[in-house]
Amino acid sequence: MKKLLSKEEISLINELAKQELIASHSYLHLANCMRNKGYFGAEKFFTSESLDERGHYNTWAQFMNDMYEEVEVPALEAVTVDADTLLDAIEVALDMEEELLSKYEDACGQGVSPKVLIKLYDFIEIQTKAVGEYADLLARVNLTNESILIDQELGK
Repeated sequence: MKKLLSKEEISLINELAKQELIASHSYLHLANCMRNKGYFGAEKFFTSESLDERGHYNTWAQFMNDMYEEVEVPALEAVTVDADTLLDAIEVALDMEEELLSKYEDACGQGVSPKVLIKLYDFIEIQTKAVGEYADLLARVNLTNESILIDQELGK
């Protein structure tokens, strides 16, 4: 059977899929931190974000399957970043989303085939939106001294 993806593309996709799993893992950790601090709305929000990131991994897995390949399921290291406040958690999430956006943008410059490039553009759109949403959320938390109000909103 003819290979539809180059070895470099397979490696790139596996790395991007791994980053999505790391993000999922990190959001789950943030959810646990927020629950421990009494931010139950943020716990719900970050749990949902974790599931979204897992969905991104699954998107790559399905794409690889469509290309007669398999995405790797890598071992993940423990998350070591803690968030003591809602502000801390949002800053961690914004940094993570900006890093993912940068990785997708960098991947576009690696001479990938059009079929991979289309997927990368889809993820760039997702990441750009996420960065904007977290930046807006961070601005709102900085505008108020009432993190509990933001927490309640996140729980809806």
